[in-house]
Amino acid sequence: MTKIIVDTSTSMLELGKKDILEMVLKSIIDDFEDKNMEYKIIDFENNSIKFNNITFENKNLNIDLIDENSILLSDGLFEVKEIINKGNAISIGIDSNIKNLSKLAKVVYEVDEILDLLDLYHPNINNKEEEDEW
Repeated sequence: MTKIIVDTSTSMLELGKKDILEMVLKSIIDDFEDKNMEYKIIDFENNSIKFNNITFENKNLNIDLIDENSILLSDGLFEVKEIINKGNAISIGIDSNIKNLSKLAKVVYEVDEILDLLDLYHPNINNKEEEDEW
């Protein structure tokens, strides 16, 4: 199961990041549901959240939540005390701190690279479709 860890801090309410976050999250949900993949959406403290009901308040990231099968959606505007390099991240916003996100995730994707990230979570499905076309 993939954990989608959503930054719900108040910095996500600035510069249109809330709208970008919702667009990215909806794209991931649609893709995972289309492929019948299991996922859960959580905030920085491991509380389940719903796509259409995200509450923004300052919470500290529990880095123990990040594992190899996690996707972190964040602007990275928080202090990172430990380098873990697990899972992947999508940087949200023009002011995102890629350096901080890179300490947490193996790969940090820009919003426009979302398809590259999604391919990582179901590469065999895409290859099978391409083989079937021939």
